[in-house]
Amino acid sequence: MRDPSFCGPELYALLRRFGVALVVADTGGRYPAVEEPTADFVYARLHGPRELYASGYSDALLDAWAARVRAWTEGGRDVYVYFDNDAGALRTLRRHGAGPPGRAQPRRMLKTLR
Repeated sequence: MRDPSFCGPELYALLRRFGVALVVADTGGRYPAVEEPTADFVYARLHGPRELYASGYSDALLDAWAARVRAWTEGGRDVYVYFDNDAGALRTLRRHGAGPPGRAQPRRMLKTLR
């Protein structure tokens, strides 16, 4: 979603009809932030809180994202979170006791985030 004109009930209904997840994207305020669940899973992309692809996430911001993940999983959804910057991904993996990218332990991370 790069233009607010796409956001609205008609789009959300169409996505729900076909079970397509609307991406929850953190784009540092550059593009609209929409957190409308439209499928049985949530797909989040963390591009950076201040600068796309470059800014890292503080502990407080990671805690806020972990709370979102908990809420979505408690609502019965699977959640997939992708970092578009290596610094943010490594910090999160280390904070939650997982190994380096490619060797992360998703179940362990999810259990920690809950």
